[in-house]
Amino acid sequence: RGLNITNELGLFLFKKSVFFKSSLLLAFFLILEEIYMRVLQIEAPESFIRFMLSEPIIFGVFTTIIIAPILEEFVFRGFLLSQLRNTLGGWAAIGLSSLTWTSLHFQYELKILFILFVLGLILGFLRWQYNSLFLVMALHAINNLVAFAFAYFTFV
Repeated sequence: RGLNITNELGLFLFKKSVFFKSSLLLAFFLILEEIYMRVLQIEAPESFIRFMLSEPIIFGVFTTIIIAPILEEFVFRGFLLSQLRNTLGGWAAIGLSSLTWTSLHFQYELKILFILFVLGLILGFLRWQYNSLFLVMALHAINNLVAFAFAYFTFV
């Protein structure tokens, strides 16, 4: 089809300033997420906690912080988002790819799926805005690192 894979998937590095601004947005989201979870009295999913903290612990670290962000972002905000953007336009592509990514996490309750959908919208927007799949992979990894650290220091 003559696609430029590098451009279509957003395989571009990002500037430090973009990473800093995006990290601040993620931090703001994480604060709002914590408030949301506390106000609605939502507990962290036990199955996710058990998975992350299973022995050997390096398995949880590797899959949660490295493998999941790379694979999920490649599929949903790399391939799917770029193809949907070409047919539906930017915002529809962000919404539909975020909804599809959220459905991958169907084992969680609806209140948690909502917050995952919002995170998907943020990551989709940043992918679209800066055309860097590596940026959203890094942010997804940071998000999962925060979740892992919370689980580790809370439940171990």
